Amino acid sequence: MEELERLLKMNPNNIFIVFVLYAIIVDISLSADSSGQMQPPRFSMQPSSSNSIVREGTTKILQCSALGIPQPMYRWLKNGVPLGDYSSELFYKIHNTKKQDAGAYQCIAKNDVGAIFSEKNNIVVACK
Repeated sequence: MEELERLLKMNPNNIFIVFVLYAIIVDISLSADSSGQMQPPRFSMQPSSSNSIVREGTTKILQCSALGIPQPMYRWLKNGVPLGDYSSELFYKIHNTKKQDAGAYQCIAKNDVGAIFSEKNNIVVACK
């Protein structure tokens, strides 16, 4: 309070500058076991193992999410072939679907402890 009074006396127009400090606290206990040891990935969400029929020209979004310590990274496969590098992205989006986008899509979740493969989601593209 003394600091505020001092600032008021220093500023004759009673204009203040307020500094706000935010603290961000990350609680890793949500995914850690009681011993704090590393944990292999385990899926909390993965693509459906059923067939998906997608209309040509639309967008299809696949989602995959896993828990583990350290936090898993993701990689998507189409017919067993990687569709890019590992990343933290939970979604794989197929924009403006075409006939050649049909196939079996799968997610890999990997961390320093292990890797797991999701169920395959078979996508069929219905042509216009």
